[in-house]
Amino acid sequence: MPDATRSRAHTIPYPVDLRPYLTPSGPEPARAALELDNSATVLYLSTLQVRKRPDIVIDAIARLESRSPALQAVVAGPGTTIEVERVRRLVDRRSVQDRVLLPGLVTGDVKLSLLALADVLVLPTSAENFGIVLIEALACGTPVITTKGTSIWRELEASGGCVIVDQSVDAVAVAVETLLGDEDRRGQMGKAGREWALRTFEPRALAAQYSSMYEKAVAGS
Repeated sequence: MPDATRSRAHTIPYPVDLRPYLTPSGPEPARAALELDNSATVLYLSTLQVRKRPDIVIDAIARLESRSPALQAVVAGPGTTIEVERVRRLVDRRSVQDRVLLPGLVTGDVKLSLLALADVLVLPTSAENFGIVLIEALACGTPVITTKGTSIWRELEASGGCVIVDQSVDAVAVAVETLLGDEDRRGQMGKAGREWALRTFEPRALAAQYSSMYEKAVAGS
């Protein structure tokens, strides 16, 4: 984009309907549906495509197993038969069947409850155009760990609710262990991320921004 054009560019976020997240959900629906215990919970919630790197989450859990005995992960999301089988085989190879739950697609009240129940959401993606699940997690007050593969990683990092890491098992494992070991920091991140998400992506406020942008464009034409 030429500099002259760039100087006139105006960026407005996508609107996201966060009304379901205004009243925080309790953990009961997810605990009942997925038979989860009270262990610290790491959540991956996306498709099982290779580019989303669910394998990094599984490998990180395997690495932390001996140091964090009360730790479970939910790797939730749809996938093709090949994608699901690839993930299941990895869980078996790492011998973390008792640590990693693969429930498939979760929706509705169970999804809302799971997002709120999780201690941290991890999405170590290679390429993410936006990542609505990241915004949904923040709106629930759940801290997020993701990578620079997410197009809005700078904004997420600035929100105070997200940690940006390298796309590696080591980096994800360290970030997960650090956050799970610091309840105060998780609370601060959850509060900051929730406030930012609800403020930044509220559709009516964004509609006003779009209207103002077009009015200025017409006036300057």
